[in-house]
Amino acid sequence: MECVHCLKDPTLHSFTKIGVWKQYHVFYTSFLNVKEYSPPQTIIDHMSAALDPLQNEPWVWVLDCQHFSVKHASKAPYFTGLIQLFKERYSKSLHFVYIINGSSLLQGTIGLVMPLFEKGVVDILRYMRGSPLEMTRQFEAQGWSLREIRPILDRVLANQSKESST
Repeated sequence: MECVHCLKDPTLHSFTKIGVWKQYHVFYTSFLNVKEYSPPQTIIDHMSAALDPLQNEPWVWVLDCQHFSVKHASKAPYFTGLIQLFKERYSKSLHFVYIINGSSLLQGTIGLVMPLFEKGVVDILRYMRGSPLEMTRQFEAQGWSLREIRPILDRVLANQSKESST
């Protein structure tokens, strides 16, 4: 099922399935690519369109947070709706959240929204920091193969290139 909002504008959202790791579907988000937050329901619709066909199969979420800024942290309605969506529909199937290059601003934002989640959510967070080589080693330590890591690193490097060319 495709997101009806992305049919109109394919660059609207950043939540894309990029592969499989072990038995987990792997989804990727970059804050550099987040075009719009309002209305929050469009993002919730987009994520639901991607996740509902999995029918509770396990998945992981890779959040490339290198470009997370105050603009993103200030979107409370988005986070509230997303938290509710996860509580109601995806809390059992989401197994890990890999946070790549998260800043202290992101850490503070996570600290603010964490009480809204059920206990145990902190246990699924995995923080990855550093150069692509350092992140490769960190992912390998979590059981990822180079083939499985490659789609993540390709996107991280592409986003660094986009940022440096603007």
